[in-house]
Amino acid sequence: MKIQFIVCGWWYDEFDGQKGITDFIDGLVQLQEENENIDVFWSCHKEPTQLVKDNFKYKVFKNVGLEWGAYDQAFKYLKLDDDVFCFFIQDDIIVHDWNFVSTCIETLTDEKVKIIGNGFNYPSMIHPSKVPGISLNWIDKTKTWVDYVRDENKHIYDTDINAYSMRGSFFATKSEYIKEIGGLDYVDVPLPNYALRVVPKNSADSVEKNIMVYDDTEVPDDIKYIEKMKLTNGFGNTTMYLNAYKFTKFWGIDGMRWMSNRYRKSKFMTECGNGQVELPEDSNLVPFDVSNHLIVGEV
Repeated sequence: MKIQFIVCGWWYDEFDGQKGITDFIDGLVQLQEENENIDVFWSCHKEPTQLVKDNFKYKVFKNVGLEWGAYDQAFKYLKLDDDVFCFFIQDDIIVHDWNFVSTCIETLTDEKVKIIGNGFNYPSMIHPSKVPGISLNWIDKTKTWVDYVRDENKHIYDTDINAYSMRGSFFATKSEYIKEIGGLDYVDVPLPNYALRVVPKNSADSVEKNIMVYDDTEVPDDIKYIEKMKLTNGFGNTTMYLNAYKFTKFWGIDGMRWMSNRYRKSKFMTECGNGQVELPEDSNLVPFDVSNHLIVGEV
C-alpha cells in the first residue's frame, strides 16, 4: 500500500504572523521517516525554504490555479499507480492528530467512498453556461464556468448541479479516482499580487476599469479605487467549485465524506485562512446537518 502526500503552500513555518513554527513540517518528516510506504512531495510555485529542500522531494511548477493548480501539476508529474492513496494538503494546517491518515485509508477501502475532506464546506449551485463572479468582475465578462475547463473535460459540464465541495486545504482520495474525473481543473490565469476595485461589483465596465496588479503593472499615481484586495478567494473559490462539480457529478454526495460537520475544523486538524488559525467569522458559524456523511462525527 503506497501513500502519497502532495503538499503545497507558501507559509511553511509561519502561523498567525509568527515564523519558526515547524510542527506541521516536523510531523511530515516523522511520518515519512517512520513509514516506508509514505512519500511526501512538495508542489511549489517558487523556490521553497531550505527546510523543505532538506527534507522532501519537490518541484517548482507554473504559478496558476493556487493549490488546485499545484496539486494537478504535481499529480501528473508523479504518474502514480491507480491504487495509491493520495493526500492533498496545504502547509497552513494545524494537525491535532496524525491518525487522520489511517482513518481516511480505512474509510477509502469502502469502494462507495471516493473522497474525504476535513470540515464540511458550503455547497453551491453551478450553472456551467453562466458567468462566475471572477470572470464577471476581473477577467473576461463573457467567460462562463465551462470556459475555464480544459478541453478534454468540457463535455462533463453539461447540466446544472448543486455541487458539494472539498476545500483545497485538505482532501484524501485514490489516484484512480482523480484519473477518473480527468484530473483537477482550475482557473488557468496568473494570480495578481493584488487587485484594485475601481467600480462597484458587477458593474458593466468592471473588467475594463478594475486593475489586477502584477510585478510589471504600472498603476497611475492618481488612481481612485474602492478597495485594495487579494483575489485569492475569487480564483480559489471558482476553481474549488469547478472540481466540486466533478466530484458531485461522478460520485454524488454518497461518495463523499468529511471528518467534521464544522467549517475548517475537525478533531484531526484545523485549516488556516491565509496563515491565520482563528478567523473573525468563526464565532458566527454553526455546524452543518450532514451526519450521514461524516466519518468521525462532530469536533
